[in-house]
Amino acid sequence: MSGPPALLLALEVLDTMISAGAAALPRETGGILGGFRDGNLVVVTRAVVVSDSGSSRNDYVRRDTVARARLADIRAQAAPVVGYVGEWHTHPADQPPSGTDLATLQQIALEADDLVALIVLPFDGANALTPHSLIGASARTRARRRSVLTWSAPVEISELDAAQLESCANTAHDTEGIPPGAKAGPDAR
Repeated sequence: MSGPPALLLALEVLDTMISAGAAALPRETGGILGGFRDGNLVVVTRAVVVSDSGSSRNDYVRRDTVARARLADIRAQAAPVVGYVGEWHTHPADQPPSGTDLATLQQIALEADDLVALIVLPFDGANALTPHSLIGASARTRARRRSVLTWSAPVEISELDAAQLESCANTAHDTEGIPPGAKAGPDAR
């Protein structure tokens, strides 16, 4: 891996998270992220809501059975390159990822074969704020134990929509991957 990992979102991903978060206020909500990886870049093209009827202002639990079904739906509808790339949820106040959030990232990174993302979208009243995002990856130590490396990764919003980004990924085998024009910069909204 050369350089720190980065995170690129299709615009509609952020729109999905903002709409779901605003509708759930004053409680947390969240779900899973679908997309693909291009080297050190995690590209998120789908955000799926996985409701938690027991969520509160300080707690959201992603339900595994529902999440697996929703991931199967994503895979059935999206380009073959699209798969699970992480988790997202909201905070109804301007709070960074909690200790529980970091533990969740570590758990999913240990279970994954590649980079995974965690996006926490805070709100100030009804207004969505800049997302907090982390990327995690499992690594082996010299003692052959598995540990998790984490990086803070600013959210970049793509100028391309999900279908265009997925199309780029499908042709990446013959080209240089995601075109530079696909990136609009950190939180370009």
